[in-house]
Amino acid sequence: MAICPHCNREVPDDAALCPYCGAQLREDIAICGNCGSVIPAEAKICPVCGVELADTVKCPRCGHEIPATAKSCPNCGYRFDKDEEPVKIEYEPTPVPRGEYATQSAGVKEKTPEPKTIPPQTEKSRFWTGFAVGFVVALLITSGILAFGYIMPLQKENKELQSENINLQEQLNELRTKYTALSLKYNSTVLNYSTLNQQYLQEVARYNSLLANYTQLYGTYKNLTNFEDEKFIVVLFFTTDYGNKKYWLYLEIDPQVYLHYKMMPHLPGTSQYMEEFKDYVVVDNITQTIVDAVKSKLVSTSDEELADALLSLVQNKITDGTNGAVYENLDNVPGTYYLTDTPAKYPVETLILRSGECLDDSIFYLSLLKTAGFKSGFLFIPPQGSMQSGHAMVILNLTSGEPTHTSNYNCWRGYTEINGVRYYPAETTFYGCLVGESGLDLSSLETYPLLIN
Repeated sequence: MAICPHCNREVPDDAALCPYCGAQLREDIAICGNCGSVIPAEAKICPVCGVELADTVKCPRCGHEIPATAKSCPNCGYRFDKDEEPVKIEYEPTPVPRGEYATQSAGVKEKTPEPKTIPPQTEKSRFWTGFAVGFVVALLITSGILAFGYIMPLQKENKELQSENINLQEQLNELRTKYTALSLKYNSTVLNYSTLNQQYLQEVARYNSLLANYTQLYGTYKNLTNFEDEKFIVVLFFTTDYGNKKYWLYLEIDPQVYLHYKMMPHLPGTSQYMEEFKDYVVVDNITQTIVDAVKSKLVSTSDEELADALLSLVQNKITDGTNGAVYENLDNVPGTYYLTDTPAKYPVETLILRSGECLDDSIFYLSLLKTAGFKSGFLFIPPQGSMQSGHAMVILNLTSGEPTHTSNYNCWRGYTEINGVRYYPAETTFYGCLVGESGLDLSSLETYPLLIN
């Protein structure tokens, strides 16, 4: 290796120019000051650009041939002042074809691109380069070890999860098999229930039809004026043992009794006459006959069974075709609905006509309860919310305590407490509800209780 006399850096021994500062290192070559090409030292005309070299001088710093009129060296940047003029070189004109590069005859190598200036690497830079490489290698090795230590437990956990997943799939298949069997059994049960329910509804419809035909056999009662020795025959239906046992009751009612109540003043069936409706609740031979007949068919001495049996008797009735219409409630159970603006009826009128609104049914049921010795009263519900008309039902106290039996219908259950005594609701217009049940959610409605005894 040689040392450049201008920048003191190591250069190859055979280098014509310094790769760092561009200084000329050999005497047998020169640098064209016009195009910067390497040319033979004895050339008078640049074989590359064709400039006459007699018009050039040599830079005192780098030795490049530069135009004689240049203020600074285009190669090394050396500036010429007044005291230091560039050295002129005289050449004998030699005819050389312009643009030709006579390398073979001149014995000069073809011009090569000048190498980029690359600063030499110091000991300090070598240290930091080695340190960086070592750090990266160590980091990769450490990452590999950590990854290996992390992946192995994950693979083990993955195998355990796969095994658990297989077990869960087997359990799921077993549950699906059981579900299919239960679903088939459920569908069979639903089908049987639907069949039985349809038969039940047919029997109820048949019963209502027979009862209507039987009532029509006695003609129209509203316009009767001369009954002579005839009697009203009323057929009642009730159940005991909470619907398990069924009975018919035949009553003979003197027409004069009916006419007596029919001729009395009747108030409109609205809640503004609540206090006056107490007088509509009566105890007579007719209510006593009914209570005694029902008591004789009970299977227990429970006042709950007696209250439910009397309630079933009130619920079972038909419309007379003038002030009511047969309807179906939410559970598709036949019942009777009547407008609330008709005059209130006494119990005998309700029995003879076999029809009435919720207030008439409540008066009839309260008459039976009062005859049987129950503490009872009205529960009036004024129009509110989505309920556009008012409603009346019965409340009664059971000495045996809270009702223990429930119906199969979707009824609200609860009670109303008055002076520390619990009174349970009784729906007279919804067929099938037992004492303690209501077709309305009483907890969300405004109610007005009125005791009669």
